Amino acid sequence: MTGAAALAAESALRIGAGLVTLAVPERLYPILAAKLTEVIVVPISDERTGHFGGIKGARGGSFACGACRCGADWPGDWPCGGDE
Repeated sequence: MTGAAALAAESALRIGAGLVTLAVPERLYPILAAKLTEVIVVPISDERTGHFGGIKGARGGSFACGACRCGADWPGDWPCGGDE
C-alpha cells in the first residue's frame, strides 16, 4: 500500500516543489525510502500496525498550539480550546 504515497511525492517533485517531505508509517519506511531517493521520507510511529493511528498517535499530536503548546492532529483542533 505504498503506491499512492509514492505517486503523490513524485508528482510534487515533477510540478516543481523544491523540497518534498513524506511522512509514512515506520513499517513502510524502508520501502518508500529506497524507492523515493529525491524525497525526504520520515518514519512516524505506527505501533507495528503499518498504518497511522492508535494510542500514541492520538496522544502525541502532530501540531502544537501557539498559546499553551498542547498537541493536536490538525491545526485549530486544540484540546485546550485555543484558537492559534
